[in-house]
Amino acid sequence: MSSNLNTTTACAASRSPTAVAVLLAVLALALPELSLAQVGGISKSTSVLEQLRDWLWLLIPIVCLITGGILGALYSMDIIRKDTFYTWVGGVVFAGVIAGGVIEVVF
Repeated sequence: MSSNLNTTTACAASRSPTAVAVLLAVLALALPELSLAQVGGISKSTSVLEQLRDWLWLLIPIVCLITGGILGALYSMDIIRKDTFYTWVGGVVFAGVIAGGVIEVVF
């Protein structure tokens, strides 16, 4: 029983670096200028970071709207209850605010 638990924990820990590597690969494909920022110097990297910031400012509200729509559909089909709906909506709004703050501070 304990060896099965250790194997599950080890598998979960080994997936985390893979997820980070996949995320970085997708980012490099989406914005190839970011990975080639060394070629153009500081002005090139600044413009790439501004492009990333604009892209994130577009992406985050779309993700929040899709999440809100899914939550509304789940609530209307009585799959989730009102208190769960309010909790998730509050979490989505809070996560959007935090993500916006991080984008504003970092980029």
